[in-house]
Amino acid sequence: MVHHVAHLEPGAFFGEVALLEAKPRTATVRAASDAVVLILGRGAFQDLIEELGVSPEQVTADLRNAGLLRRVPVLSDLSPPEIDRLQAALEEVRLEAGSAVVRQGERGDALYLVREGGCVVSHEAPDGGRREVARLGPGGHFGEIALLRQGVRTATVTTSSDSVLLRLPAEAFRDV
Repeated sequence: MVHHVAHLEPGAFFGEVALLEAKPRTATVRAASDAVVLILGRGAFQDLIEELGVSPEQVTADLRNAGLLRRVPVLSDLSPPEIDRLQAALEEVRLEAGSAVVRQGERGDALYLVREGGCVVSHEAPDGGRREVARLGPGGHFGEIALLRQGVRTATVTTSSDSVLLRLPAEAFRDV
């Protein structure tokens, strides 16, 4: 059984995890049309990382963060350079379980991506009743509605466990 995971556009890349972590490939990639693919072997890849002065862990984190950005529907059509610009603006936020990340009614100033841990999204009704509307785990995101409408938060988001979130400031979001 074949499970389609992604459609790669010009400028996209694949295979880096197998090079960084010396693991077997986890997927098969097939060209959907005529394509020119550039190949960078493990040795050249490792030499490049060393020459750039970055650690394999940092490269892995950067790739993971770029992948999280691409999962946000409103960002999914961005070009690799635009994703790079957003990635450069990301701020890591570490929070303990039970921490309020955003509160309903606050002005929206950032988009958040869940890298580790989890969050509960709840909505407060006019009568004061609170209702859970979603649970987000790694790969989840929230905050784009307030940014798109340049308005206020429509829900409160609280961490359900110790979490690592990536915060994308509104200015970077709007610039791209």
